[in-house]
Amino acid sequence: MRDTRIVLNFDDPKLDIFLHPFGERGYEPTTQELIGQSLARKQKSNSLTKNVKAALAGILQTIAAMKERRKQLKFKRKNVGEEEP
Repeated sequence: MRDTRIVLNFDDPKLDIFLHPFGERGYEPTTQELIGQSLARKQKSNSLTKNVKAALAGILQTIAAMKERRKQLKFKRKNVGEEEP
């Protein structure tokens, strides 16, 4: 019944009128369908959030490891009397 339309048909097709009593699209989702779509989007959003947090944690761990390696490098000692080339 949602795809129902009322047509007022005249002799001239240019004058025909189409009425959509249930909306122009014909199909409007029910409340239960909207709730289901909302829950599916929320689950997808949570999944994406977890993936982003995991990636960020990996990046932060890599940065921390790079800083640690940088700390372990010994500084080159320069003699005070030598000139740089």
